[in-house]
Amino acid sequence: GSISSDLLAVPENTTLYAQWKAGNYFILLFRDSATSPGTWQLYTTYDTNVYLDSNRSQAMTTSANPITKPIRDNYTFAGYYSGSGGTGTEYIDANGYITSAGLSAGKECTSCTWYAKWTKSCYQITLDNTTNGGTGGTTVLYKLYNSTLWYSDSSCSTQVTTITKPTKTNASYSSHYTGASSGAQYISDSGTLLSK
Repeated sequence: GSISSDLLAVPENTTLYAQWKAGNYFILLFRDSATSPGTWQLYTTYDTNVYLDSNRSQAMTTSANPITKPIRDNYTFAGYYSGSGGTGTEYIDANGYITSAGLSAGKECTSCTWYAKWTKSCYQITLDNTTNGGTGGTTVLYKLYNSTLWYSDSSCSTQVTTITKPTKTNASYSSHYTGASSGAQYISDSGTLLSK
């Protein structure tokens, strides 16, 4: 660099002090099979903060400036983590906000990759017990995407293997099918849920 004209006017020995500017870096968000990418990169200033934008004007906090979450068909976004496949420490939560651990780690990044974690979506299955004249019985079940297991709750955490069968006057329960009079069978005549 050039020497200041003020310095040229100083006749005695002078000490010049080095000044430093924190480095700017980025964090790559690895989306792992996302069908809609959302935010794919974050920006950092070393030992200062993590930002949504390259101008570093939108500082992320645990309650402000979340990322745009990625989307993956039949899966639910569960955050970004330190390890491949969504293992290790959570850096961005399922709502898109950076965590305290993410802020701490992000400020020290000089070239980092954080990895998406995905959980299979839990789908509701409605059991129509009344169309053909039945009453009572289990009316709702749940299944995880691409799974043969059945659940009784919307978070797919309580597994079940049977239902409470509906009843009909002068008739015995035969099964539940995908159609009102035919189709694929999913529940046996004993009320056992089939592995499909």
